[in-house]
Amino acid sequence: MLDDSLQSFITSRIIPQSQRFASSEDPIDTYHAFNEHGDPDSLPEEERESSVALEEQTERLWKVIVWNDPVNLMSYVVYVLQKLFGFSQEVATHHMLEIHQEGKSIVQLTEQEKGERFVSHLHSYGLQATLEKDE
Repeated sequence: MLDDSLQSFITSRIIPQSQRFASSEDPIDTYHAFNEHGDPDSLPEEERESSVALEEQTERLWKVIVWNDPVNLMSYVVYVLQKLFGFSQEVATHHMLEIHQEGKSIVQLTEQEKGERFVSHLHSYGLQATLEKDE
C-alpha cells in the first residue's frame, strides 16, 4: 500500500473527483477498472477484447537463449553475461559452462520486447543469441 501523502497526491492528480474512493482502496488499482464514465461494464466490447488480448500477450514469457560458438573466449562470455544481466561471477560462469557443454543456455525469461533488446545487445557483443516463446 502507498503511504498516505503519495496516495493523496496520486488521487488528486489522476482520479477525477467524481470517481474517488475511500482511502482504504488503492486508487491506482481502482482507477484502471473504470473508464471515463466510472462504469467498467460500459466499455465497448472491442476495447474489452483488445485489453484482454494485451494482457494475454504480456503474460507470455520469452526465452533469451545464448548459443555456443567457436569464436568467443569463455572469460569474455562470462563478462558479457555479468554486464548485460547483472549476474554474479558464479551464475555467469554456470551459464557459460552450460553454453559450452550443452550448446546453449537459457539466460533469461522475460517479456518479448525486453527479450528482443537483450538479444540485440548480445549480438552487439558478438554472441549468438535467439528469442523463443516459452511454452
